[in-house]
Amino acid sequence: MKILILGCGQAGLKVAEQAKAKGWEVIGTTTTEGRVAEIEAVCDKAVVVLGSDREGVKAAAEGVDAIVVSVSPSAVRSAKKEDRGPIYKEVLVESGLSASAAHDRVIFMSSISVYGDGTQEPGQFLTEATPRAINDEPSTIFFSAGEDAAMQAAHGTVLRLPDIYSADSDFGERVQLAHEYMGGSTPFDRADAYHPIHVEDVARAVIHILENDVEGRYNVVPDGVVPAPTVGDFWDKIADKTGQEKLEFRGEIRTPVQQSTSEKFRATGFEFKHQISEVV
Repeated sequence: MKILILGCGQAGLKVAEQAKAKGWEVIGTTTTEGRVAEIEAVCDKAVVVLGSDREGVKAAAEGVDAIVVSVSPSAVRSAKKEDRGPIYKEVLVESGLSASAAHDRVIFMSSISVYGDGTQEPGQFLTEATPRAINDEPSTIFFSAGEDAAMQAAHGTVLRLPDIYSADSDFGERVQLAHEYMGGSTPFDRADAYHPIHVEDVARAVIHILENDVEGRYNVVPDGVVPAPTVGDFWDKIADKTGQEKLEFRGEIRTPVQQSTSEKFRATGFEFKHQISEVV
């Protein structure tokens, strides 16, 4: 199999690593010339291209069996709500449109922020049948629009993911980053549920989708027996553990207050390797 990974950040590189371990051919993209060597250390080829560049993406995708859209807006550049709209639209929606125009098999990494705070769901759990939220938050608006753009492909798949991490050290570093570059505040809401996903499981989910021709929209959220903590409780504990000041939560980007279920995705044969209990 030959795949194009549009956006080789943390998750994209992990997908590439697992794909290469299976003997697949992988092309990875970046928007930064300085990252070419890093990407070529994992992928067969690195291409410098913007996700919004229709012709550039089409050329990069020539001969591939699928495009994995793993683009991610810069957390620092989009910290303020007024900045998020243009950035999220450019990165998420335009990349989804370029991918679906270039190939009929597209996998799009989305976010559970498409559900907003989840209060439109009267039940105990969020499922794929839960309507996406309608609000004025760019994260909700443009992840939803990015999904729809990618699903214009004849064979599209959407993964609705929570926050992605790779190691316990990630969390302390994020608190430090928020203090250094964002004034010690974050756009998230302290009352929402927080159940992050390990990057290894994100990559395993993508490989599972490709190997089993899974299509449609899926919650891909670790949903084990340990309930998710609130955003505020989790990050307060991280701040205390790492000896840092606690963050301020501005309540702009909402994720569901209730637990999410990935029953539909697990029914395709996927099982999570990492659970929230590892980091709570």
